[in-house]
Amino acid sequence: MNEVTIKTIAGATNSAGFSDSSPLRHILSAFRKWRNRRAIQRLARLDDRILHDIGVTRGDVMSALSTSRSCDASLDLAARAEERKLARKATRSIRV
Repeated sequence: MNEVTIKTIAGATNSAGFSDSSPLRHILSAFRKWRNRRAIQRLARLDDRILHDIGVTRGDVMSALSTSRSCDASLDLAARAEERKLARKATRSIRV
């Protein structure tokens, strides 16, 4: 997946040469959010064992899907997976 890097400075252009307020940028962002939500919907159809292997729970997936459609659900899911990974790492370091 090639993602367009967006600078956060107002009026700046991203790596594709579009200004931050460009209608095309908004269309691409909406398409990316839709595509990511569809991928998460496919994850919801997997069994719990496979989700565990991926590093997420069914609750993580359902929570990501319950976010507003204006938000990128994949960012929510990735954050939950990272939190779980860090918690496991912290638990292991305590045991040692």
